Amino acid sequence: QTAGGSVTIDGKALTGSVYQRYQQEHFDTAPVSIVNNGNQPLEMKLSVTGIPSTPPEAVSQGFTIKRQYFLPDGTHFDPTLSQVHQNDRFVVVLTMTATRLGSGQYMVADPLPAGLEIENPDLAAGAGVGALAWLTVDTPSHVEARTDQFVAAYRYETDTPTLSAAYLVRAVSPGSFVLPGATVEDMYRPDQRANTAAGSVEVLAPGK
Repeated sequence: QTAGGSVTIDGKALTGSVYQRYQQEHFDTAPVSIVNNGNQPLEMKLSVTGIPSTPPEAVSQGFTIKRQYFLPDGTHFDPTLSQVHQNDRFVVVLTMTATRLGSGQYMVADPLPAGLEIENPDLAAGAGVGALAWLTVDTPSHVEARTDQFVAAYRYETDTPTLSAAYLVRAVSPGSFVLPGATVEDMYRPDQRANTAAGSVEVLAPGK
């Protein structure tokens, strides 16, 4: 919150609440000059976000995490090695192990390749019955099917050796896509976390 134009950015006086966003390309050619011309201290919040130039390697710190893929009938397959066609459906199974309890409140996130969409975010209710009789997973305390990722939260009061999650996805767009790594973390102890390695997946048009 600026006061009566007392703050300038690159010489331009500002008033009211100010939000400015810059891309890295801006700083490649010029700095940003922020000046408080008043006699009262002001607060400025600076946030920096970025995308690694190379995908992070698999890491295990207080957790382990494994991501597996299955056809709906329970047949194991690897979408990074096997052919995936548009409209193919498969089950993503995430298995996590906590080496210590920590806060007991864990968050699991599995970002989606751009060519895939979540069809059913919570298979725990249907696991073990019908076509998914082969599947056994834990029931999360909260689950979300976001457009770009699967998210599940778990809460435990005692040590739990393993926890698992599963969701159903469909390949919707042909193309070659980055397959980001899945992550698990203690929501209140950020040093306790793990992630799988990244990869890539190709979705082919039907009949190819």
